[in-house]
Amino acid sequence: MTGALNGQPLTREMAGLARDFCDLIESVGARREPGWLQDVFGMLPRLHVAVVSLTDPGARGEEGPDPDNWPGEEHAHLEALEDRFELYSRLRGELGEHDAYWLEFDPVGDAHADMSGSLADDLADIYYDVKQGLELYDGATDDAIHFWKRSYRLHWGQHLVDAERHLFSLKARNRLEH
Repeated sequence: MTGALNGQPLTREMAGLARDFCDLIESVGARREPGWLQDVFGMLPRLHVAVVSLTDPGARGEEGPDPDNWPGEEHAHLEALEDRFELYSRLRGELGEHDAYWLEFDPVGDAHADMSGSLADDLADIYYDVKQGLELYDGATDDAIHFWKRSYRLHWGQHLVDAERHLFSLKARNRLEH
């Protein structure tokens, strides 16, 4: 089953999960339910499977979308940066002690000593890339798929893996409820 064409099941599933993820992240601070982090924990693997299951129309040799038309690609305005920082701050406040984590890596010498990550930063970065794809989805499905696949590969995929790893660690220690 492929999902690269407008209306195909995998494409619709990705768009639906993207909307659900964005709604969940946007709800931070508006709801203080103890299950919010559990909901994030359950959503990320589904989003991960959805994006890697998409077939990128640009990968089949077709002409890809014009990156100049992608939202936010080279037009980061101060307002957008302020919005991103505001979301990061809300997420960080909601996560509290669950935010910071140590990165797992294979260091070379002391160059990478004491590297840490932030779940709030991961979720904010995933949110903005997924949201930009949703903005494209409403007008051009193939453009959205190409954007999601490319931005996943170049940026938010690593944030997704780091967030999943950290949330799994919290779950294993029965610390998802806060």
